[in-house]
Amino acid sequence: GPEMFHGGKDDYLALNATVQSVTAKGGKVVLTNVPGFVPSAGFGAGNYSTPTERMQMWKLASYYMLRERAGNIGKAYFSPDFNIGQDLSFETKDWLKAYETDVGTPSSVMVTYMTGAAPSCTARNYAIFGRKYTKGYVLVRAKDDFSCTDYNNSGVTVTLSQPLKLLRGDGTLSAPMSSIVIRNGEAAVLLQYKNRL
Repeated sequence: GPEMFHGGKDDYLALNATVQSVTAKGGKVVLTNVPGFVPSAGFGAGNYSTPTERMQMWKLASYYMLRERAGNIGKAYFSPDFNIGQDLSFETKDWLKAYETDVGTPSSVMVTYMTGAAPSCTARNYAIFGRKYTKGYVLVRAKDDFSCTDYNNSGVTVTLSQPLKLLRGDGTLSAPMSSIVIRNGEAAVLLQYKNRL
């Protein structure tokens, strides 16, 4: 989850470089986390209904962000932290309908969408990464830095190029929005509702 990226944007960029290198050579990458990992007490719900949903949507958005580029012969896979071989109720209760939503295929590589001084972490910069898909846009903000533990009062407003709808964990969509607040360790999968993006 986002709390595990202690080096912030640099760690996230390094992970993307590794995934792209491995998949370009035909390798496979499984993007997973510690099974059953839960957010810290200071990790608020943000744009979602619960802190856990926020963390799960961050991981889904990170998969979309890090997914292999077009032309790479390898593959990146998403694992929502399934605890294989143990109690299957873990998988059932943690499954989100959002995992079943079709966002299309990547139509760009990961880019630095927005950067600046972190609002609640003195002398640190945040970075929000973006990636365009055929049916939407993905935004991910890694943890700003190891010392940046304010996950709630750290939001920056991201202006969207066109109104989009936020995908929620239950698979529903928000009303169309032309901007969204993204906090330290938060992400958004945004879907179009018109015929083009």
